[in-house]
Amino acid sequence: MQFNAGDFLFHFGPAALMALCTVLLLHRPIHNKLLGLGIGFAALLSLFAGGGFLAGLTLGIIGAVLAVTWNSNRRIIAPISNRLTKIGRRNRMLALLAVIAIAVAVSIPTELSYQIAINNAQQSQLAGSQIINTAHGQIEYVDVGNGVPVFVSHGAGMGYMQLGSIQAMLGNESYRFIVPSRYGYLRTPMQTDSSFAAQADSFADLLDALNISKVVIMGVSIGGPAALQFALRHPDRCSALIMASAISHNTPDFDAVGIIMHQGVFRSDFGFYMLSTAFQPMLLQFLGVSPKVQANMTAADKQYVNDMISAMQPISLRQDGLVNDAERSQTELTLNLMQIRIPTLIFHAKDDGLVNFEFGQYTASHIPNAEFISFEYGGHLLVGCVGQIHDSTERFLRENSVLQ
Repeated sequence: MQFNAGDFLFHFGPAALMALCTVLLLHRPIHNKLLGLGIGFAALLSLFAGGGFLAGLTLGIIGAVLAVTWNSNRRIIAPISNRLTKIGRRNRMLALLAVIAIAVAVSIPTELSYQIAINNAQQSQLAGSQIINTAHGQIEYVDVGNGVPVFVSHGAGMGYMQLGSIQAMLGNESYRFIVPSRYGYLRTPMQTDSSFAAQADSFADLLDALNISKVVIMGVSIGGPAALQFALRHPDRCSALIMASAISHNTPDFDAVGIIMHQGVFRSDFGFYMLSTAFQPMLLQFLGVSPKVQANMTAADKQYVNDMISAMQPISLRQDGLVNDAERSQTELTLNLMQIRIPTLIFHAKDDGLVNFEFGQYTASHIPNAEFISFEYGGHLLVGCVGQIHDSTERFLRENSVLQ
């Protein structure tokens, strides 16, 4: 792998721009408003570029406010300015160069580790799937295992890489897993019609191409709507339906944190990488896993979580799908679930902080004879619940003559 200088500049350019505006401000305070706006712009840019991340954004906005109000904050600024003027021009330049050298020395290892991790993730994901052309467009997918076919409609940020977490839940011994990347994820492009209904029809196309007549359809998180549409539109292709932490009706608008995450962090490979490594507890909390659940994770739970987060990188390869899911989940989900007559099993944790427990209750109350298994703890990722999910799924499928 070669070092990408352009990528480096994109990530750390906003920080350099903020530093430049700050130096100019000390020398030309008469231009404080223009330079303050420059600092504020660089701070906002850092959120999308990923270099400054949330700390850079916060410090940059504070700096921008101080710069714009420079003349009215002389009591704060004057002592700093007086100290700087007592330092000779040559020494100020040496101090500035020293700060830049330290910043670069600290930044480059982080940037290199990021580029190595993202490069490895891209290479492994490109090599781990197949692509097929269907009547509903090109579809990327993985098809592994032997046994009862389980077709997985993946959650947000995943793509076919959801396979790993599903294998952890259900095991490998009894199932054949078919996991496509839905529209806008990884190498499955967006279509003119990228609705959940169209996604369900593309699932049927893929099954036709693989010569599979019937599957257990499984919807995970925001993959739930496409799974429900498949059960409604192609009931003869379904032997059972499983919903795990899944959405089943229209979702509310994003709150402030959701907007920042989706419009900022989830648009930046570097930002998401830093959040998943240096600030993983914060990311897990956003993903619906409470601090209490995190504090009680076993070594196996931590591996399960780390594998799932790793499977979401680089996040930019999922950006179109994330946006599509977010928009459609707020408008397209007035579904007549009473029409679903296949055996249905629903898993949901009461402490799910991302997809509220009410979604699981709603699904269970609207699908006739659905079986609802709830967990007190586990969060959106169902941490610590995989053993129970495995056993309950096997029992459920045997009782309904799907698994022999």
